Amino acid sequence: MRGSPSGSKILRAGAAIFGAVCAGMGLVVLASVSGCLPTPKSFTFPKQVMAILGAGVFVSAGLGMLLFGLGAKAAAARLGVIALLVFVVTFNWIAFGPGERNFTRKIGSRFTQTRTFQASEIEGRAVFGIVAGVMDLLVIYGLIKAKRHKI
Repeated sequence: MRGSPSGSKILRAGAAIFGAVCAGMGLVVLASVSGCLPTPKSFTFPKQVMAILGAGVFVSAGLGMLLFGLGAKAAAARLGVIALLVFVVTFNWIAFGPGERNFTRKIGSRFTQTRTFQASEIEGRAVFGIVAGVMDLLVIYGLIKAKRHKI
């Protein structure tokens, strides 16, 4: 059974509002890495990568949701694909990209105190590599499925 017309309006309004907030968060990231807003001193991530993430994931996804809410479904879908691809590329970059990586591991439960340990670079890259590989396979599967159905 399909949703009611009023439910569809609520979904679209919610998508537009949430999309505007998400795009705004991406713009804050871009403003921070460009020097328009202060950046915390503990910030050690490369600013170029944060700019790509801010624009590629948050702004694209936010604008996609906003456009979906406004009824521009084709443009929203394209922006959603861009956001997804940049998100997946980020995991691949962390796992397989050049440069040194620093990872931490947290161990704890409801009954014990949480302890943080330094994890080896190989361990961290392996975890991100597994996740990146699964996401790569899912993207490839989606592209094949879309091609077969001519989406």
